[in-house]
Amino acid sequence: MGNSSVRLIDCVDFLQSFPELVAVLPIAGYSTKKVYQVANSVATKMLSSAMKWPWNRGGTYGVFCTNSWQQDYAMNLFEIGFLQDGTILDINNTSNLRPIWPLEAVQNMPVSSQFFGQPGQICLIYNHDMQYATWGASGVGTGGFINPQAGQVIINPIGQQSSPATPNLQIKDSNKGFLWKLCTFGTLGTDEPDWPDTVVYPSYKNPDVVTTTIDDGDAQWVALNPSGQGFRISPMPPQTGRTYQIWPVWQKKPIQFVSMQQTIDPVPDDFAPFFMDGMAAVLYQQVPDPKIRAKHIDAISQWEKSLSDCKRAGDRTRDSAVMYPGESIMGSGVSMIPSPARPFG
Repeated sequence: MGNSSVRLIDCVDFLQSFPELVAVLPIAGYSTKKVYQVANSVATKMLSSAMKWPWNRGGTYGVFCTNSWQQDYAMNLFEIGFLQDGTILDINNTSNLRPIWPLEAVQNMPVSSQFFGQPGQICLIYNHDMQYATWGASGVGTGGFINPQAGQVIINPIGQQSSPATPNLQIKDSNKGFLWKLCTFGTLGTDEPDWPDTVVYPSYKNPDVVTTTIDDGDAQWVALNPSGQGFRISPMPPQTGRTYQIWPVWQKKPIQFVSMQQTIDPVPDDFAPFFMDGMAAVLYQQVPDPKIRAKHIDAISQWEKSLSDCKRAGDRTRDSAVMYPGESIMGSGVSMIPSPARPFG
């Protein structure tokens, strides 16, 4: 269920109460693209990186577990605007409570062959920019990962005392160069899978498409959209050791309007007046009369100020300010794990 019950047509009804704006609003039966453009512009401003709204928070579908010597984790995600933060959990630890730490979100992260016991940073990256293994190829792939081999047993790391020494679990096929990631564990086949000539995968406009899968012995691969979003972590996990469950948290992309009956979700009802005021401010710029059009500058300024004031009013709860060590008490005195105190490791 969405946050909002206010439809875009309700916003237009409000805007029609401004006599000065009636001339630039679409007449019934004519194109509504102008309304969509204005609404999209306002949504982009409201959901920009300067505004971290609790009601625009996402992350439920982005949880993943680390794998041996794997830095990139491709997914068929499309809603991420920017990463906000994240957590990292020692998933196989049997103590109560299981250790969990904050994860630092960064804007960019280069490929690296450095590996330590625990990742400390995460960044958003598109699938087409990630590293991929080659099924059955000999030797070591770029960045230190191992290529999956015929007959290889791929073990689920959950419940293991130590992370299995498995190959990179995302590959580029040798047929059409489609991208795949392992979606079920098991023993790979004795021969390379018969990669298809065409695949189907979800997209931003069609997120519910049933994705192409292909069997590989007891295991199975699922197709990846090259334009999908995933994550890169640093430093990469070692070949064996602890398995970590990573839960990224993000702010969602601005909504795209394609229908007058569409709600302004995720903007909740109590923020709808700010959304409507923003549409009015933007529409002033399109009024033919130069005297009325001149009101645009003041209207936009007032709207941005009210939006900023509204955001500050919701910031009465202080930001999380946590201090956590980058090394153990009995450590050597030098920690190479990235942290807020040592962002580059």
